[in-house]
Amino acid sequence: MMAYKTIFVVIQTEEEMPSLLDGAVRLARHYDAHLIGFHTEPVQLSYAAAAGFPDVDYIRETTELGIERTKTIAAAFTKRMQAEGISAAWGAMEMPGPEHSIGDISIAHSVDLILAAQPSAPGGEQGEIDSLLYDSGRPLLVLPHGRACPDGFRRILIGWNGTKQSARAVFDALPLLQAADAVELLVVDKAEDGVEIGRTVTETLKRHGVKVERVNELASHLPIEEVLATRVAATDADLLVLGAYSHSWLREFLFGGITQQILKSCPVATLFSH
Repeated sequence: MMAYKTIFVVIQTEEEMPSLLDGAVRLARHYDAHLIGFHTEPVQLSYAAAAGFPDVDYIRETTELGIERTKTIAAAFTKRMQAEGISAAWGAMEMPGPEHSIGDISIAHSVDLILAAQPSAPGGEQGEIDSLLYDSGRPLLVLPHGRACPDGFRRILIGWNGTKQSARAVFDALPLLQAADAVELLVVDKAEDGVEIGRTVTETLKRHGVKVERVNELASHLPIEEVLATRVAATDADLLVLGAYSHSWLREFLFGGITQQILKSCPVATLFSH
């Protein structure tokens, strides 16, 4: 059986720490994994005050706040890992500008799984999540706000459309799928012949020991993200597995921004792959 042996835990705010640390600890225990905690802070660039001169006080204050936030998160991560007896390391860095992203750093390319929290609002956190999704090349498990991470993902819903992105997501999620009590592969198609979509991947997963059933649903007037959310509720799923589509205007036109809508609503923990 495959396993996640190195997990990259991205912690950007103090508010998201409790659920992220709980989830990281549970994953580490289940897979006997090594955790790498990580935090980034933007470099404070020159900020002009009303008079047109650099606001030195503002730059100093925001820099000091960032340093303190980094120390607080690092201390909480290290203390929890030591208390739990889990193999772990810590890292942090400043991001000098928009041309540099967390998804581009070598550590993000070198792990089995990335764990992060649902972005609370558009802006810096959203940019970090987008970078992890599209630049890292690794599967990203996003934990939603206000929900405790379960001890294990027992019921899993796969959103399948036959693309390479959904294929990547399914096989990146294989360790989770193999451990689940029930997996549903949901095919939403606009044509009656959609019944054939997903047949082969379902049989492939069964050969891996996954308890999977395929469900075909004819596309309705509802957006795909609403169909998925409805099915999550109907199956009592605690994990959603999806392919992630890029930000290009063509992808957004073709797929309706499904990835971004799921990130905003995040009905349950979601594993994305791109």
